[in-house]
Amino acid sequence: MNGQTHKQIAGFIWSICNLLRGPYKRNEYRKVILPLTVLRRFECLLQPTRKAVQDEFQSIKTQSPRIQQARLQAVSGYRFYNLSKLQFTPSGEDIHSLLDDPNNLAPNLNSYINAFSPNVRAIMEKFKFSDQIAHMAEKNILFEVIKAFSKVDLSPQRVDQMQMSYVFEELIRIGAEQSNEEAGEHFTPREVIKLMVNLLLDPENDLNKSHVVKTIYDPACGTGGMLSVAEEYIRQLNSEARPLLYGQDWNDEAWAVCKSDMLIKGEDADNIIHEDTFRHDGFRRDEEGNKRRRIGDPQDKEKDPEHIADITRIYGNFTDADLRDTETVPLKVSIEEYFKREVLPHVPDAWIDHSKTKVGYEIPLNRHFYRYEPPRELEAIEADIRELEGEIVALLREVTA
Repeated sequence: MNGQTHKQIAGFIWSICNLLRGPYKRNEYRKVILPLTVLRRFECLLQPTRKAVQDEFQSIKTQSPRIQQARLQAVSGYRFYNLSKLQFTPSGEDIHSLLDDPNNLAPNLNSYINAFSPNVRAIMEKFKFSDQIAHMAEKNILFEVIKAFSKVDLSPQRVDQMQMSYVFEELIRIGAEQSNEEAGEHFTPREVIKLMVNLLLDPENDLNKSHVVKTIYDPACGTGGMLSVAEEYIRQLNSEARPLLYGQDWNDEAWAVCKSDMLIKGEDADNIIHEDTFRHDGFRRDEEGNKRRRIGDPQDKEKDPEHIADITRIYGNFTDADLRDTETVPLKVSIEEYFKREVLPHVPDAWIDHSKTKVGYEIPLNRHFYRYEPPRELEAIEADIRELEGEIVALLREVTA
């Protein structure tokens, strides 16, 4: 990523919001930033095969839509494609820049989006981006916004697959914070995700078997962070494993970003369902009639409340900072003996994190150097307060005179 972190790239993208000030409130910035980031990433991914895709389309125009889609996906190398002869960046051979015709930028941008494959068009619909195009055009900021995004390099050579997922997550987090919503409603910190995935998959004994297939289902997938970390965890243990990712979410923006992320990774984005899980379980049963794996709901342990309670307790102990404490142990006393004598009788399930143990000397400075100074008399304090009140009254008279 040329030395830049995902937070720096996300920060650079979010700085484009300066162009939105006035026509947009802060809590509306993400309505523009998220879909344009997706479009720009897709364009960068499709750039090497774009002409080949257009040539292939000319040769299969008379074929059925299903055949066209399969052939064009094969040529593009992704589960999506674009047949437009427009792009964000400057014009080239047989392709024109969206910025070449400022007066028709809005209809041209809509045309550019409509030339994507149906799955990408569905994403843009959930982003409700056509409304934002019309609004930016009306406020005369569309050209500058598209120009700014044309300078954002999201090519895979610069931003790899996993880093791009981090960028998505960071943009979602910033957007949630700026809209005064609970960030956790849309964004779960990656450290928490890793913990939950570790708890879920640690008991699995077959992850190192050749070509093992694991099905992971997140019923409230948000932007797909848990699905991504679960896949990464499995593939680190077994590069030949085949994790199948399924997700469901009711939030339009979160669903759109998750589906975008799945497309970028080459996953089957059709496995990301836009439904309310409480009302409709989109993956109640798989093809063999088996219930799918759920994040936080391990297979074959669904009916074991004690196991679920243990997972919840362990998870809470790791993440609740209020449960942590420190002890000062005399230098000549064994830490283990002190722990058994002074701590365990009061907190039976406590444990020691030896990585945080420090050995040193404590110098009680207060005991040796502190000198007590009694407070001033109440009459003196009251006199100071009256003097300040008098100054305030005088200032108010000057203002109201």
